[in-house]
Amino acid sequence: MAMPKRWSTRLDRAGTVAARYAAWPLLGLVVVYWLAAALIELNLVSRTLLIARHTVPSSFTALPVWLVAAVGWPMLLPLWLALAAYWLRPRLLRAAAIIAMAVGFGLVHQLYWFLLLYHWRSGLVFDFAFFWFNRGDALTTVARSFGPEVLWTLGLIGPAFTVFWLLLAWSWLRRPRFERNWLRVGTSALLLVALLGALLGYREFTGELSRFARTFGNGGRGAYATAYAQLLERSTSVPLRNGSLSADAPKRIIFVQLESVSGDLVRPTTTPTLYRYAQRGVLFPHFYSNGVQTIRSQESLLCGLPPSVGDTLVNSYSDEQLRRLPCLPRLLRAAGYRTMVFKNDHLTFAHGDRWLSAIGFDELHDADVTEPGDPLLPWGYREDVYFKRVVERLRGAGDEPIFALVAVSGTNHYPWPAVEDPAMLPRIPFPTPQTFREQLINTTFVQDAYLGQLLDALGEMPGTLVFAYSDTGFQMDRIGNFTTVEYDVRDGSFSTFLLAVPPRENPWRFSFGQPIAEAHSQMDIFPTISDLLQLPAPPTLLGQSLRDPLQGRPIAAAAPILMLQPYTRPRLALLRFPTKYLVDFQADSVSVFDLLQDPLELSPRPYGGAPAVAEMVAQAFRPAGAAAENGMPMSFIHNQSP
Repeated sequence: MAMPKRWSTRLDRAGTVAARYAAWPLLGLVVVYWLAAALIELNLVSRTLLIARHTVPSSFTALPVWLVAAVGWPMLLPLWLALAAYWLRPRLLRAAAIIAMAVGFGLVHQLYWFLLLYHWRSGLVFDFAFFWFNRGDALTTVARSFGPEVLWTLGLIGPAFTVFWLLLAWSWLRRPRFERNWLRVGTSALLLVALLGALLGYREFTGELSRFARTFGNGGRGAYATAYAQLLERSTSVPLRNGSLSADAPKRIIFVQLESVSGDLVRPTTTPTLYRYAQRGVLFPHFYSNGVQTIRSQESLLCGLPPSVGDTLVNSYSDEQLRRLPCLPRLLRAAGYRTMVFKNDHLTFAHGDRWLSAIGFDELHDADVTEPGDPLLPWGYREDVYFKRVVERLRGAGDEPIFALVAVSGTNHYPWPAVEDPAMLPRIPFPTPQTFREQLINTTFVQDAYLGQLLDALGEMPGTLVFAYSDTGFQMDRIGNFTTVEYDVRDGSFSTFLLAVPPRENPWRFSFGQPIAEAHSQMDIFPTISDLLQLPAPPTLLGQSLRDPLQGRPIAAAAPILMLQPYTRPRLALLRFPTKYLVDFQADSVSVFDLLQDPLELSPRPYGGAPAVAEMVAQAFRPAGAAAENGMPMSFIHNQSP
């Protein structure tokens, strides 16, 4: 008993000292912290004024005092709770309550400062739904994109604030009663104002958690999920029919997957390689990804599936279930092709190794094809060197038929580091980029130049068919500096390109020279390869073959393009240019845009509520052809603007 009593006496003495010398300085630190956080938030508002005006009543946009008040609630609430704990009895319960408060608000401020730092460093809204669905790789992504100091900050701030709130509570509970009473009254009044400021929605642009909480519960999202599950059930219940290769089948089919090529930048000045190879291939400058993430785009491109509104396939299904999917690599392997993957980044990222193996790739390569000294960037080996290593492997395979996916992400991955390749520095469009757009143009230009080196090398290998494309697009800063990546559903997040380069003998009579004006999407790739090689395609494919436009003929009845953003505030878009229907699952409503008149998609027109949502979901899962003739609004069918 002597030991606990001795320690209790020491704690009492220490508390008396803390109350005398630390209580007011610690309270002053709370005020300084409050003002510092408010200044940072005000700076973010000034950088995102256009976004703020779309989400905040205009009367409050001009009143920074409301923002200062709103920022104060996580600072004031722990102090108020500590003062309220004075009435708790027994003493042990009071101590437990104060410790729980300190730990809880240590975690709150850990998250708060992580978000502030993320906003400051990235200029992006943090998407908690994206984090949740990709939680296995989310912290790695943050560290690689913004530096490990972000994670160090996340790890150290929580314990530091826990200790701070403990000291503050410990010191003020020993101050005279009248001081505690006045502080309690003042804190209560300020806390009411702070909570009112938060509830009025001034900080909506950082209200990521509230938007995440509303992500899952809505009927339209459930209808899409049900239709998607039914499509998977039909796909896996129909056995994949094997076929034999035609006489003109290419010896090599090479898919080259680039990173984040924005359709806005597909032009001769920024992507000269694409336009140079359009003279001996076919360029689709209005080509769309169906999803907003690499692995989701692979689901559409390699398996012909629309994106899921929930988790990715590899995170939702076992390997055995994935092996029953009728995917292109499995079809080509059964036809006699050796299936290979080359990735300049870690194959394990987002469980890519499991996913690619399950759908039919036999050989997976990443760093094993490189050599010591090959330049390594945060998101993979530099493309020019990695492409050389891939070509060496392909040449070593001799005349064996090969289907290879070459996926790269080093140069043009967010946050687009400065170009450091000495060979490219004299050539980049902006030697000293001043804006986000200029930096993105530089890295897109460099990635395009590296693609040219690969295409030149593959052109020397007879019988090689190349399809080059980007995993997704990227929304440029056309709306404001505060860019939302994952949950933006504007055209820029999906618009990218496709380049098809046939073997030199051109067995399918591709029509060269003139870029294709019509829009198509990644779900069209699987049926296109099946059609060109005369292999049996699964009957459940929603895309359609691009053989006609490749040969210079328009498609008679093009299906609308499906685009899905499944994360915070999930939305579905159906596009047949210039008409775009946007389904907001959270609001259970449909709006429509005319992209000719409103290319920035700032002026939606209402189209309908829940029945229109059901109509659009049903349309999204109609097979190609039927989608053009059955059930679409007439403006869609006849290509008229609304």
